[in-house]
Amino acid sequence: MPLLDPRKRFDVRPKRRRAKSFPRICVIGVSEPRPIPEIRIPTPDDEIDATRLCRRLAALKRALDDLDGQARRLARWKAKRDLGLNRTKYFSPMRPGWPPGRRKRPFHAVDDILAECHALALDLERRDTS
Repeated sequence: MPLLDPRKRFDVRPKRRRAKSFPRICVIGVSEPRPIPEIRIPTPDDEIDATRLCRRLAALKRALDDLDGQARRLARWKAKRDLGLNRTKYFSPMRPGWPPGRRKRPFHAVDDILAECHALALDLERRDTS
C-alpha cells in the first residue's frame, strides 16, 4: 500500500480508450443474444468501500510514529542519488507539478493553506539542510 499518491505521468501517449460496447454474437435458432449490461452511475447516497482509505491512513500513522526512521530513509535515498546509484529517474522526493487538490481559483481558506504548505516544501527542498 503506497503512502502517497503515484507520481504524475507527463508522457505524450494518448490515454487508452475503452470499448463502449461488446460483441453480441449468437447463432440463429441455437442461442439467444446476450443482453446489453446496464451501466449504473453511483449516486451521492450510495455507500462506498473505505478499505483503501483506511489502509492509507494506517500507513500514514505508522510513518508519523517512526519519524526518525523515515528521516534516515530519506537521507539514504538522497545519498544514493548524489552518488548516482539510484535506479530511478527522479531527482527529487517531491511529486512534480501542483499539489493534489489544488484549484485554479481558490474559494476556501484551505486552498490558501495548501498553496502555502506546498511553497514551504519546495523552498525547503531547494535549501541544503544537511
